[in-house]
Amino acid sequence: MTRPQLLTRGLAALTAALLLFGCGGDSDTPADPPAPDVAGATLDVSAATSLGRVGVTGLPAAKAAADSLPYLVIVRADGAEDVTFPLDHDADGWFFPAPLHPVTPNAGGAVRIRVSDGTDQSDEQALTLGALPAAPGAFAATVASLRAYVEQRAAFGGTSIAELKAMDAAAVAPGLLSLKLAQEYLDADDPSADLTELAADGAGVLSAPDLELLDRVFGYFDLAGLVDAAVAEWPADPAVLAFPAGRDPAKCFTVGPDIETAPELSIAMTRSAVAAFGADPASDAGRILVNGGRALGALGGMPVVGGPAAVAGVGIGVVQAATQFVAGTLPSRFTSLSAIVGPNAFNEDSEEAATWSDVMVTASSTGWTADKSVAQTIVNALGAYLSVAEKAKVLDSDILRDAYALGISAGAGQLFDGTGIIEFCPRDWTVDISSPLYCTAAALQHRFDVDIPGQEARPNQAGPDVLRVGAQPTQFGGREIHVDTNMLVREIVVTATPASVVVSQPGETVNITTTITNADLTTLRWSPGNGTWDDGTGWDTNDAGTRPLKTPTSPDDYPFNVIVESLSRNGARADGVPARYATVRVAYEDSFRIFVTPNFDCINPGETLQFTAEVFGPAEGAPYDVLWEKVEGYGSIDQNGLYQSLSAGTSNALIRASIVGHEDVFDTARVEVSTCNCRADLVASGSLYWELHTSQIAYLVSDFGGWFYQFFIDIGNDSSDVVTATIGGFEDSPAPAPGETATCKASLALVVGGRTWQGVWDEENSLTGVSAVITMHTLDAMEGRFVGNVYTFTENGDVEFTATVDMPFRAGRWDGGAWPCD
Repeated sequence: MTRPQLLTRGLAALTAALLLFGCGGDSDTPADPPAPDVAGATLDVSAATSLGRVGVTGLPAAKAAADSLPYLVIVRADGAEDVTFPLDHDADGWFFPAPLHPVTPNAGGAVRIRVSDGTDQSDEQALTLGALPAAPGAFAATVASLRAYVEQRAAFGGTSIAELKAMDAAAVAPGLLSLKLAQEYLDADDPSADLTELAADGAGVLSAPDLELLDRVFGYFDLAGLVDAAVAEWPADPAVLAFPAGRDPAKCFTVGPDIETAPELSIAMTRSAVAAFGADPASDAGRILVNGGRALGALGGMPVVGGPAAVAGVGIGVVQAATQFVAGTLPSRFTSLSAIVGPNAFNEDSEEAATWSDVMVTASSTGWTADKSVAQTIVNALGAYLSVAEKAKVLDSDILRDAYALGISAGAGQLFDGTGIIEFCPRDWTVDISSPLYCTAAALQHRFDVDIPGQEARPNQAGPDVLRVGAQPTQFGGREIHVDTNMLVREIVVTATPASVVVSQPGETVNITTTITNADLTTLRWSPGNGTWDDGTGWDTNDAGTRPLKTPTSPDDYPFNVIVESLSRNGARADGVPARYATVRVAYEDSFRIFVTPNFDCINPGETLQFTAEVFGPAEGAPYDVLWEKVEGYGSIDQNGLYQSLSAGTSNALIRASIVGHEDVFDTARVEVSTCNCRADLVASGSLYWELHTSQIAYLVSDFGGWFYQFFIDIGNDSSDVVTATIGGFEDSPAPAPGETATCKASLALVVGGRTWQGVWDEENSLTGVSAVITMHTLDAMEGRFVGNVYTFTENGDVEFTATVDMPFRAGRWDGGAWPCD
């Protein structure tokens, strides 16, 4: 039997494309200059099963990427013309899929291989090709699976293969064009271009060896299993899509279903995800299609096997065309999401909850361009053996012209109505997905307990958080989208003034004034220490205020502490942990006191630091003994106050000095052991009395059209206090570039004892904030000081307290790795 009628129309199209673009090195010009030498090219195996990987060594590893391959593989066998195809490259090096034997593809045999750069060739090397495993009936089974696949997609569009075949191509609804193309491949009028007819009575067109080879090829790639899995995964829902019946080739058509509810959107997006089952090259399905395309590109130029290769290519074309019907006309990606969330700020003992509602999501389709889609079918069939330039040649061509030139069936050509292009617009659908079945939420810092069914978030601890509200990915084909809302649980803050009291006579009465903020319940417990309250009220009050404290009459009862603590046990404060309180230190002017100098210092590893203690007591100048202890960290201290650091490494230590016989009277100091390249010493005075000393301060540099410096200050892992600072961002006071010095506006904020102090510049309200005085500035370091005012504010935005800060510093530029000061 002869082969002249073998693959007219649809099948001949892919055969011609394979010959034009996939093989036959005579007409190809390498995109890169020829390699200087291919003499050393060597196969890494001497035998391989057809379509298995054959590695090639001895070529430059850093040669051009696979989209402009410079090397060719020449296959020679007795009784056949040479077959040429490009050498491929991946992360493991150069390789090619072992071809089918050009003369005896069903049995395999010996071939000879050369590698060429277009001019020179390597030595000829022998390669024994093993046959693909026999797979009787694999071709027919694949075609049956393809029919089930297209029939399922057609039913989703409200039609069938039979109805599509009966339609005149020029009258096909736009939304069904890609299905019409799949039908033309699968069930054409011409038996020689009809996969169904070939599977049923292939002997009328194909030879017995051809049919055997088709079984081996389809069995090897298991396209039937791939398609059957996609059919089984498709959601079983009776809803169909409605597509417009008319078309105007000059317009972009809006195609796709009307989607108004979350369940409808869920069904549509799940289907679009299933439709694109082979789109990911890393997936099992994707690997089958990609590797199948590579193999077909190598097979198509072989006279003996070119026909079966084209038939296999059409099988892949059916999958792609039917996939495009769904993937281009259904919502396949989220583009926006909005939600109403509130409230977003709570007192620490609040029993209120945040809620989210009106969660509106917008999903979009990708659209579909008919001429590009047909071209893409050819490209997918050819696989990776098309270079970037060759793919562009196919994708940028007038597909109507190329359809006739390559022999695509008349029906498929008529799909374009003589225009060469029909375009479906991307389309948007906006839907309310507020139902907990389709919407989820999470608190990223876990400072809120989130009740998804109840759509509530309740605070469980103080601090900032982010409430993320988003779509349930499992309901929408794995697609994700969310919106974030900044949340805050304000820590209860109790203050007491004065912070310390020194009485001149035991038994005096002194006034203690307290405030409580960020509390829904303002009850307080006033623990008087060794004193008593002189107002006839017990320890507990319903609110803050001023109370008279009767101090003890015995000097031995000094010093002591007065503690005022919040008693709120609501909301996140249910367990009362951590305690929120303020302390007042009460001392007698003739009582014992001790002060350590220095309060803080930084020394290099192996160095010593001398501490001294100044003692005050009832008998001034008496020889009081001091007990020195290292209570935290590393190193040692002797009883003369001499601290010895470790000889290597970065560490720290906390030192305590107390009076022998009065060990409850003590003072502490801190020492850091490092390279001491950096230093920050902050003193706050006024309404806030606070000190910070550290050897870890660094900054990041950004250029947003103006220089911006963000400082990071380490004040100890066991501290909840925070210091932040930035330089830059003020139009009237720009930050200097590296190498310059200046005085400019800055931003500085403190969080001390749960209260936030902010350096704010507000001319309208006559508020002056913090300035940065930069005295040394290089590419890697900065010296200067932050100095100015910081404020706390009431809920109405009025200034509540004012403090002054002064922080000399030397900081290193941070690259995101280790602290630059170490």
